Amino acid sequence: MPDTLLNPITDATTITKQPQPRSAVPAINHAEKARALTANWAARATGNAAATAQLAGLGLDAQDWMDLLDLQLAAWQRLGALQQGWVESYKTWMKYAGQVKGANTISKLVERECNIGAQLTQLIGSQITDLVTLEENFEIDFSYWVAQALAEKRKDAPWFMRGFAG
Repeated sequence: MPDTLLNPITDATTITKQPQPRSAVPAINHAEKARALTANWAARATGNAAATAQLAGLGLDAQDWMDLLDLQLAAWQRLGALQQGWVESYKTWMKYAGQVKGANTISKLVERECNIGAQLTQLIGSQITDLVTLEENFEIDFSYWVAQALAEKRKDAPWFMRGFAG
């Protein structure tokens, strides 16, 4: 029986073509790109959810559960490594922020204080980017795993379940 349904993994994870700038207003171009990226993320998440439901419908075995636990452990290990790096970065920033060297005038003091604030903002921005990158990488890892597991389950599924499995 041919598969007539869309495959939620391969169809939802295709890269959305980014909109070409149509405006001389950078904010509009930024908003269009942000919308496209958000729509692409939502499509991937929906595809992952659909594939997970299909996999659950075909039955999870002990190996599937072990694979899921391995994915979770890997994510926790990556998060731990990120946290160690963040702690070191904050220690370095605190040392820098605690020094008042070179501030012999009010203008130099203001410049120094602004630099301290800018570096903190950069640290926080980097931390948020690291977290989002970790989340995206986990989504990709999970998407790959669920596609492979689903393909294996489809091989062994009765013909009448294959069509419903995507």
